[in-house]
Amino acid sequence: VRTTGPVDALTNQPVKGRRREGGIRVGEMERDALLGHGVAGILLDRLMHCSDETKTFMCSNCGSLLSLIRTKDFLCHYCLKSDCIQRVTIPYVLQYLVSELASVDIKCVFDTESVSKQLL
Repeated sequence: VRTTGPVDALTNQPVKGRRREGGIRVGEMERDALLGHGVAGILLDRLMHCSDETKTFMCSNCGSLLSLIRTKDFLCHYCLKSDCIQRVTIPYVLQYLVSELASVDIKCVFDTESVSKQLL
C-alpha cells in the first residue's frame, strides 16, 4: 500500500513484491487488527485513497453504476433519468468487479439512501 510506484494495469492496484518496487500487502488479520483499534479512517486512506481510488457516477434511483462511455449528458440507461446521478468515490477494483459480473449477466445494485441517511 503506497501512493507512488508501479501499478497493475488490470486492477490499478500497486504491484506486489519488493523486487518490482511493489506495495506492502495488508492482509485480513492486519485489517481486523486495525479495525479493532478503531482506526477505520487509516484503513480508508491506506486501502482506497492511496491505492486505487476512482471517481465514478452512480444512479441513486436504481443503484447502478453508470457506464464509462461519456455522452453529452449523464443518463442512467436502466431508469432513463438524469436528475438522480451522483458522483461517488469507490475502489477501482469494485468498478472492475461490477463490469466482470455484468459480463455474465449479474447486475449489482448499490443502496445509496442508507449511507446518506447515516451521514445526516
